[in-house]
Formats: sequence, structure tokens, C-alpha cells
Amino acid sequence: MSKVSVSVEIFIKHLIFLKNLLNSMRQVMQVKWPQASEKNILKEKESTSLATKPICLTINGLSFSYPEQTNARVLDDVSLKIYENEFFTLLGPSGCGKTTLLRLIAGFQQQTAGEILLGNHSLNDKPPFQRPINTVFQNYALFPHMTVAQNVAFGLEMKKFSAETIKETVSHMLSLTQLENEAHRYPKELSGGQQQRVALARALASRPKLLLLDEPLSALDLKLRKEMQRELKHLQHETGTTFLFVTHNQDEALSMSDRIGVMINGKIQQIGTPEEIYNSPFNRCVAEFIGDINFLEGVSEQNSIILAGGQLLPVQPVNDGFVTLAFRPEHAKLNRQSGLLSGYLKEIAYFGTSTLYYVDCEGQPLIQVRSQNITDECTPFAIGEKVHVQIPQHAFRVLAS
Repeated sequence: MSKVSVSVEIFIKHLIFLKNLLNSMRQVMQVKWPQASEKNILKEKESTSLATKPICLTINGLSFSYPEQTNARVLDDVSLKIYENEFFTLLGPSGCGKTTLLRLIAGFQQQTAGEILLGNHSLNDKPPFQRPINTVFQNYALFPHMTVAQNVAFGLEMKKFSAETIKETVSHMLSLTQLENEAHRYPKELSGGQQQRVALARALASRPKLLLLDEPLSALDLKLRKEMQRELKHLQHETGTTFLFVTHNQDEALSMSDRIGVMINGKIQQIGTPEEIYNSPFNRCVAEFIGDINFLEGVSEQNSIILAGGQLLPVQPVNDGFVTLAFRPEHAKLNRQSGLLSGYLKEIAYFGTSTLYYVDCEGQPLIQVRSQNITDECTPFAIGEKVHVQIPQHAFRVLAS
């Protein structure tokens, strides 16, 4: 008999044993754990406050592909609604179609199919200059030969506002963005954060119905980026302008947004509040992209799941068959006595406020456990030490394929 046949036979015997064990324990293990519903993938959980707000932007069935690559869609049947005065973030990896969607909304490119509505008015046939939409680009696109005040005034002058209105608006925007003392300086004389504020002041001066922001913070260092995150949110709140912010940075999305749309491979995978996206990811793609996370593979049957290591979990899965469970590292704890999983400590990464442990559990990928560094009472764990991983029932999510 070949080695493959022997391995298959052993695997089948293990499954039969575990199935019998499952049947004997089923009556005492009836806990229902959270699970994903396929209805949640694009069904927005609209709170009462959102449901009563007017809709600013509606995108229906938007698709885009380049003429020479008609079989490869950059955007594939994208639909979403953004409400007035909302800070909405489009989050996804590089190359997923985020910037392309912004360009279609702004009118810089034409969609292959679908409709774009601003309020109740279609934008499909309107050129960029007829759309009450402004864009803040990653490189800011400031005019180097103009002062800060002249940059901010530029859009107003192009729209033939009166000199008095321009002066008042520029003064107000410079005050709002804390640039009053920089009015007569040129872009090359400003820091990155100041240039960012000039670009924002210029974009908001003409009071657009929608402001598009294409990864505007990516060129800033970490400390300045965090400062600008707070300023952006404050500016959006003060002006009441609807923001559509594009980024690949999950921290930016989670800290600033009213809602987030996760885009992967040209499709919106999930829309929800930061809490919903982080705590209840719909599928593995979303879960992997938002924060650190662990996955456990298993086989489900009725009200339980059998993990690859033989552990039995009282979970009500989506469907019988192979399933994926997910849990966040901060929801697990290490100890030396007992736990759902056990293994050997493989790596330790220190982050100041927390420590991330990597545990090699037989039959599973490396398990991450994050511990806050708030006490020195316990004896530190050491690489190579045998440890146990405790995971509370509420921490698990059963993910859709």
C-alpha cells in the first residue's frame, strides 16, 4: 500500500472518531457563535441618523475596463451610497481600483457601464468642470509661482467671484487651516503638512458638494500623518463638506471615517462603520486586510467545528463542510496551564505598548497573541517554551468563502 493511501486511511479514521465524539457531546454544547451573513457583503447597516440624511453620491453598477483589456475589469459592478456631511473612506490595497473610481467620479475618465449621481442629478455626461466636485491629489498640485493666498483664491477667480467674496473666503479658509501667517509665502517655503493644508483650503474654498481625497497623507511622516488625520476630521466637521477619502492605510480609515468601503480586486467587499469592519469582517479578504488576525481551518457539521488539530468547537457555521474561523490577536491570552490551542513559542516582537507572540500550534499556521505591556507581575515567556492559548467564544468569527 502506498504512503498516500495510508495517509488517507488514517485521516478518514480520525474523522470518524471525531464525528463520534461530536455526536456524544452535541447535547451539552449548544453555544451559538457569531457568523457572517452573505447579506452583509453590500447591505449597509444604516443607522437611524444615516437613514434620515440626504444622499450626496450614488454609484450604481459602475464598471470600468481599458479598451485594449476588455476582459480585465479594473472596476466590477461597484455600487454604493454616500450621505451628505459624511466622511466616507474607500480602503484597499494598491491596484484595487480606488483611484480609478475617484477619477470616474471626478469625470477624468469615462466608465464602461453604470451610473453616477450627485444628489438626484446624473453626472454621466458632464465634463469635470461642470461637476461641483473638487479633488486633493497625493502630490497636492500647488502652483509654485503663486503664494498661499493666491493658490487658495485660484478656483474662486476662475469662477468669477467678486473680489470682496474672494478676499473674505480666502481669509476664512486660511484661518480654518491655520495658515494666516503663511499667506504670502510660496509652496517651496512650506513644510509638507503646510502644503497639505494649502491644498485642502484651495479645494474647500469654492464649497464643493463633494471633496475627493486621493491618498493625500501618504507622503507625510508618521507623526505628521497622525496630526493631519485629526485636522482632516476637524476640517470636515467644521465645513460640513462630504469627504470621499481614498487610502490603503487601515489606521487612517479606522480613525477618521464615519463609514468604510473595503475594495479588493475592483469590487466592494464590505461597507460598514469602522467597528463593523474591524470586528465583523464578512470574508477572509476583508479580515486579512484589516489589522492582524488569526485563521483556523476546520470541518463543520451542524452545530460544531472540528479543527485540524482535533479540537471540537461549539460553533454554528455558515454551511457544513470546510470553514475558516478568525480571531484577533488581542482577544487571545497566553498561559502555562491550559487553553484551546497549545504549541511552542516561535517568535516575540516588542512594540512598546504591547508584545506580539507567535505560537507554533501543530496543524495550524503560526498563531499571533498580542499582550498589552501594563504589568511586570508575570514571568516573561521565552522562545521555545511550551504555551497554551486561551480564546474566548465571543472572539471567533465564521467567515464566508
